[in-house]
Amino acid sequence: MTISGVRDDLPSDIVISYNGYPLPTNVDIVGFQTKGVPDRAGRTFTGLRHTLSVKFWVNAFDAQDAASTLEGNVSMNIAFLRGTLMKIGAQLILQNTSFGAYTINGAAAGSRDLQWGPIPEDFSWKPYNKYGAEISWRVSWLMNACDNLTPATSFLEWNYGLTFSLDKLGYTTRTYKGTVTIPMTRKAVNDRTLADQADRLREKVIPHDPPVGFRRDSQNFDLSDDKRTLSFTVVDQEMPPNMPPPGVIVAEGSHSMRNQKAKNFYVWQHSLRVKYEISNDRQASQAWEHFSKLYVQRTQAARDNKMFVLPLELHLSEPTLYGSNAAEISLTYAVFPAKKDIPKAAQIRNKNGANYIPNWIVARSGLWTPTGDTWQAWSSSMWHARVSQPRGYAGLAFAANEDAIVDLCGGSVPVPQETSRQLKPTKGKINVKADSGERPDPANSYLDYQLGLQLQVLDNTVVLQPLPTATVGYAPPAAFSHSAVGGYLQPYTQAPNAITQYRGAPRIVVTLWGRAVRAGYDIPPPQLAKLWGQTPLPVNDETCGFRSWVSGNLLVPLVRAEWCFRYVLPAVPSQPLVAPPNPVYGGTLQEAVSNPPLEGFVGL
Repeated sequence: MTISGVRDDLPSDIVISYNGYPLPTNVDIVGFQTKGVPDRAGRTFTGLRHTLSVKFWVNAFDAQDAASTLEGNVSMNIAFLRGTLMKIGAQLILQNTSFGAYTINGAAAGSRDLQWGPIPEDFSWKPYNKYGAEISWRVSWLMNACDNLTPATSFLEWNYGLTFSLDKLGYTTRTYKGTVTIPMTRKAVNDRTLADQADRLREKVIPHDPPVGFRRDSQNFDLSDDKRTLSFTVVDQEMPPNMPPPGVIVAEGSHSMRNQKAKNFYVWQHSLRVKYEISNDRQASQAWEHFSKLYVQRTQAARDNKMFVLPLELHLSEPTLYGSNAAEISLTYAVFPAKKDIPKAAQIRNKNGANYIPNWIVARSGLWTPTGDTWQAWSSSMWHARVSQPRGYAGLAFAANEDAIVDLCGGSVPVPQETSRQLKPTKGKINVKADSGERPDPANSYLDYQLGLQLQVLDNTVVLQPLPTATVGYAPPAAFSHSAVGGYLQPYTQAPNAITQYRGAPRIVVTLWGRAVRAGYDIPPPQLAKLWGQTPLPVNDETCGFRSWVSGNLLVPLVRAEWCFRYVLPAVPSQPLVAPPNPVYGGTLQEAVSNPPLEGFVGL
């Protein structure tokens, strides 16, 4: 059978195959078009979009079999051809064409389509009775525009813009906004899983640190539906001069002062208030350490100038019990100078007494004293706490196996999986174990522990008082006056001198005393084992001993104890006495051994 319009002068070695189906050799290449696909910035091409249009004929006529028609011939059936040639992402092979040889989605490097292709765009056909048909087919694919055909990076495009906003105070807000796109197509024509995903690039597209002196205010990430494109927006805000302490995300506070009484500038009342937002890897109780440091800084100028600082009221608060890791602390204290230290030039005299020029006091008030914390230390702590990292505390990340291609032809409904949640345990929280009767573990059960040594030298000395040879002079004291100056003057004017005799070496008595408060456990008292290389011998009397009692109940009993043990040393020591190490506040037996003269305790 001859079909009108078929060209028989084309070379027969042209090979065009798609999805495993080779087009007939009488294929007519209607057109081949290439267009550049610019990136979002318009500075380069993300790839070249090639479009191939062909026309070919199928003929099922068989003179020996009149029943052979297109409908009955499986390899030429229009439904079969349409189903084969209209699948996205199959392999396309072009050989012996005037525009080159291509194997799209082959195994060679640089041969994969860059955007879910090849994409069949059109399939149309014109029948010739029941035996033949003219078929028109168009397909396009996106390939890289690299001269060497092998991409140098794994990014299809990476573009960003910057916005700088200045507020009325002159502080700058920088907004870093952009997109990154990766190439991706199907692993195979019938494979519905993802070969890659762009969320893995978060750590690459986000700078490790904001600009020096800035804080990372917010980060937003948008993963496209096809998972090829990650859009991101990062906002960095300039910070004021006083930086928060390390581990503190945000610190908001105030320091105010006022004269305590109207028309009197002698006693000044200060109010120091700070609210701390602590990172989740730290204890909120660390806010007290930061506040104490700030208090010392703010009162140092007053102390250096011999002014008195008197705390009046302290308030601690957990403002967000079910919210962020926050603490709020305020302290009211009074500051006043000694009158003798006030310069005469800074005094104002009036009928009500002496008032003082405020500027002399303000200069020593501690207001506007720099906090001393550095941006480098603070910024580093924010990164290590995951606050400024691109995945935050939760560490949520998208995985390629959490999505699949779903259409009417198949595919299971995908949802983000909980397995992508990469939470790290929060440090510094109080954990009460139910299997221990709600008690803390023994090592952390002490609420207070005091330990001390008292050294007494009992001199073996006798004082002999001879009888007087004359009347002992005694002058009664004069009338008392609080305005008098000088110290105590004994009333005896004359008496015979005493005779002192040393009858032996002194006795060295050492007393080990202490007290403790413990939650849920009895308190074992320590015993002194060695001192200055000597073995102390007990010499307890009715004034020494140990006592213990339950002083309260905070869900578990609070046990208190006090002890006093007295020892005598065989020899007179030649070394000074130092404070014993406290095992609850960091002291250990090893420290005691290495820190003479104290060499060990029993029971610590």
